[in-house]
Amino acid sequence: MEAYIEKCKTKYLPWRGGAYAKNGWEYCLGSKRDCERFVEDGAINLPWGTKPDENEYQKIKALRLIPNRNQLKNTAIPSFVRDLVNLEFLAMPLPFVSGIKPNGIPDSLKSLMLINSKECGEVIKEKDLRWPEEAVLPNLRALQFFDLGGAPEIDSLLGISENTLPALQYLECGIKKAKRKLDTIAELRGLKFLALEHVNNYNIVNFINSPLKALSIVDAGNKFPIASITDIKSIELLWLNNIRCELDCQIFVSLPRLMEVNVLNSRKIVNINALLTCENLESIQFINCGRPFNEKVKQLLNAKNYKRLEIDFA
Repeated sequence: MEAYIEKCKTKYLPWRGGAYAKNGWEYCLGSKRDCERFVEDGAINLPWGTKPDENEYQKIKALRLIPNRNQLKNTAIPSFVRDLVNLEFLAMPLPFVSGIKPNGIPDSLKSLMLINSKECGEVIKEKDLRWPEEAVLPNLRALQFFDLGGAPEIDSLLGISENTLPALQYLECGIKKAKRKLDTIAELRGLKFLALEHVNNYNIVNFINSPLKALSIVDAGNKFPIASITDIKSIELLWLNNIRCELDCQIFVSLPRLMEVNVLNSRKIVNINALLTCENLESIQFINCGRPFNEKVKQLLNAKNYKRLEIDFA
């Protein structure tokens, strides 16, 4: 059974897993090699610098812009994009943010993925990457930032705000050493799903002012204040991966709406039987966590008949 948080994620990102490509709704602009993995799902590949036939505009719901190193230097978003009136998902290199113009992206867009690669570094040095204040995407619900291997770190979320992205509910990004990203998150008050990677030991909860339903934390340090998540009483779904600090399961009891806990690759688990006292818990998953469950606790958990219980490989 799929984790609740994964189902929630798919609601914000319905193109996941090639869902749009399989229906012929996804196009990729770039070389055959760079687009190959998407074409395998059914996406239609066009060479960089070309555009789809105008008769196909209405069926395009997903578009990936994948320029090579030289093509990346021109950060202008192709002009035909504004005419894709049913476009819901757009993926493009991070420097293309500087090319966002008013009315350059259709209002239908619901999800935007910005990709930072090693090749972006030279372009980023020459561009102002703050989100243009005049570029409003009124229906954008999901924003993802991905740093590929070797990519230079960007120290902000490009000045995004509730004014430019008024419908934003889903945000996914890495923190690393760029604490200013947290300052931007603090200004966003409508988030429902927050997915953060490389949070180190930052007290991220101090920067969350949204009524989160789902929280994903990947890669936290030995001194990460995990107990602070008890201050976010609205949380229903938790995903914790590679949490290197001690994880006391008693904190889950202090989250009154908690329906699901997923813990992966985290070895300092204590008070595991506190899970039994979480009144609204329906879904539990622990994987590669140093076998925190003894036989007695396993039996008690099985007896509660959770809708989803995956602890055999804990």
